[in-house]
Amino acid sequence: MIAASLALVAALATAGAPALAVAQAQAATYGAPVDPAVAKARAQARDSLPVFWSKFDAKPDGYDSFVVQVDMPTPRGGSEAVWVMVVSRLGDTIFGRFANKPTQVAGLLGADVQASAANVVDWSYTRDGRTYGHFTTRAMFDRVSPEMRAKAQATLAPTALESESR
Repeated sequence: MIAASLALVAALATAGAPALAVAQAQAATYGAPVDPAVAKARAQARDSLPVFWSKFDAKPDGYDSFVVQVDMPTPRGGSEAVWVMVVSRLGDTIFGRFANKPTQVAGLLGADVQASAANVVDWSYTRDGRTYGHFTTRAMFDRVSPEMRAKAQATLAPTALESESR
């Protein structure tokens, strides 16, 4: 399942979904204003972050592929939203690996990275083959081709939160 989740992240954040990648890049780099749908999705993700951390800490059977999207500072003074596969956390520090290749932040796909939990803007985990979270991805569905949307929806759970978390 980790491979499937990473494939979803990569497909939605890189060349596999150019319209989505462009929308994310425009919304998340160089201090550009985030559009209202993405801002709302980020707020929902932040508000429900305790759900993510409780699943990550407990790691129940059937759960895996814990990733967070983090705003990271760029050399030009803005920020870039990058996906990070969470390995561990200590206090406010997240230790992980880049799950997509940053375009403005130094780092390679799979490279070790540290980030502040305060900068998390989205999250995702997989339960029994269905991916929860991805609030910002869901918010941008109207900007991608029907084919790309169908591909993402085949992996994503019907809702961002499991029913017991809503």
